[in-house]
Amino acid sequence: SEVNQTVLSASPLEPHLQPLMMHLDWTGQSVDTLVESSGIDVATLSGLLMELELSGLVTQVNGLYQRCRV
Repeated sequence: SEVNQTVLSASPLEPHLQPLMMHLDWTGQSVDTLVESSGIDVATLSGLLMELELSGLVTQVNGLYQRCRV
C-alpha cells in the first residue's frame, strides 16, 4: 500500500542532518568545537542541533552535545 511504501522509504535520519551527526560522539562536544570540526556556521549549527535534540538523537549535558543511545 501507499502507506507502507512511505514507511519503508523513510530514512531514519534526514540527509541535511547526516554531516553533523558524523561529527558528534558519545562523550560530548562544545558548539565551538563542532563549528570548527564541521565547518557549519553557528546559526545553522544551532538549528541543526535543536532539530536533532527534538528528534531524540542528540542531548546536551553541561553545555556539551552528544549522541543519544537509542
